[in-house]
Amino acid sequence: MHRYHLSPGFLQILACFKDRYMPTEEEFSSAAQSHFTDDRYEFGWVYKYSEKKAVGEGNPWRIRQTGIYHFTELKRARSVLFIIHPSPSAHFKDHLSQVLQQQKARISLLANPMLIHSMLISVHLGSWRDYLEYHVAKLLQLVSALTDDDSLIKSLLTYTKDIKSACTSIEQPLVTFETLKDTRAIEKNILPLEPILASFEILLDDLQEANRIFSGASGAIEGTSEVIKAAFAQFRKDAASYRGYALYMGGRAQSTAQSMLDTINLGFQQLAQSQNNYTMGMAKSAREDSIAIRAVTLVTSLYLPFSFVAVRITFPVNLGRY
Repeated sequence: MHRYHLSPGFLQILACFKDRYMPTEEEFSSAAQSHFTDDRYEFGWVYKYSEKKAVGEGNPWRIRQTGIYHFTELKRARSVLFIIHPSPSAHFKDHLSQVLQQQKARISLLANPMLIHSMLISVHLGSWRDYLEYHVAKLLQLVSALTDDDSLIKSLLTYTKDIKSACTSIEQPLVTFETLKDTRAIEKNILPLEPILASFEILLDDLQEANRIFSGASGAIEGTSEVIKAAFAQFRKDAASYRGYALYMGGRAQSTAQSMLDTINLGFQQLAQSQNNYTMGMAKSAREDSIAIRAVTLVTSLYLPFSFVAVRITFPVNLGRY
């Protein structure tokens, strides 16, 4: 840092990579760090994306991040980029290494280093669609286990019909705490996408401004700068599309989870009601038995003394004979 006389913004970028062994601040996206003076330009940002991990079981998708800090010295006419990867085997690191082995691509990157910024986004932005499709498939699987109505499942991705009716029948034994837990996990995994993509759309404005400044400082070919500008505009459209999809699916997952919870609660209420009815029946039966026992006891109490007298009269004992 002292070698290149970097501003404190570089430390802000590094601070985003602390405690990476824990899934903390998944939904938080740091603001871009910029420092423009007469003799040097500095710009840093952190890009969050989804990445598929090889796992034995469970959810293979993780939310990763990569940081770029770019500075240009006007007097020395040089640009330096620091790329902070989440791991030594990061996908973008391997991709960039392969690109730099191509002479034509290497010349283009040296002519306008802002291409690396757009390259990072293009490599990972499309993974959000795969991320969402995986969780949508899991949600569809849970819903299909709860209903045989094919039209209801097909309408999950539309606004024409709610899936709440799929979970409101207590006759479905598959509505359990396990299915509720799985649905809540899907909702939890989709939840961070909206703030991440919303911050990314704001970040694209900063990238557009940085592209204008850095491209002018490096004397890049006008066509290259326009290509990067058009790419950033397209990235904004893609991010808005994924953001809307994430909002919709998050709401659907929440509605499904709530319906499952209502179903479980309704099942418990009916179970409690049946137990109350059984208890009331037992109490009524015991009351009827008690009435019968009291009646028998009363009859026995009335006739037992007369029976004793009858026995005494029928079988006299004459002790004088002995």
